[in-house]
Amino acid sequence: MKNVLTKIALKGFAPIKVFIFAINNVKPLVEVRNFRAKNRKSFQVPFPLKFMRQISLSLKIILKSSFLKKNFENSLVDELIKSSQGQSQSVKTTKNTHKLAYQNRIFIRYRWF
Repeated sequence: MKNVLTKIALKGFAPIKVFIFAINNVKPLVEVRNFRAKNRKSFQVPFPLKFMRQISLSLKIILKSSFLKKNFENSLVDELIKSSQGQSQSVKTTKNTHKLAYQNRIFIRYRWF
């Protein structure tokens, strides 16, 4: 992680700000879980997330989107910079999750916590 932050600094960005903005832009507010009702139908029910779960999911999304490329360090640097600007694949993943939760908001009645 130290190498990644130094590479961000060498590209002319403030590394801590880039990291914080990237996490905040990728952080999902809801997640969709499968729920099977009594009539054997399964529904995708949106659930709100606690703060620590939001942070851990955002880190997982960023790592997953940068892990598929060849050079992991450089791709992680690029992913963090693009995520802080709101233009990366991980931001699109989060927006798709929010869109799916919005489409399935009618099944909120199956949520119990």
